[in-house]
Amino acid sequence: MKPLKDDTVVVIPDDASLTATIKPGKPAATVTWFKEDKELRKDPRYTTSYKADEATLTITKLDLKDAAHYRVEAANKMGKEQSAGYLTVLSK
Repeated sequence: MKPLKDDTVVVIPDDASLTATIKPGKPAATVTWFKEDKELRKDPRYTTSYKADEATLTITKLDLKDAAHYRVEAANKMGKEQSAGYLTVLSK
């Protein structure tokens, strides 16, 4: 897995995107995103995708409370890989 950047800095009102490259495996991996070690719940501001070997989390309507430690985990029956990074949110 190509890791997330250690620190991603975004200024409000921009959207934030966190991306990790995941080597394809068989069977295909299930990708899960975490914020401060809690699995992200469904939220209209969070969009996740996994295509072309890239797992991406996009956060829209960014807020200062979105600043946190994020982790992505890819798992299948062969094992799991993970990567983490910090999102810093700045106001104008």
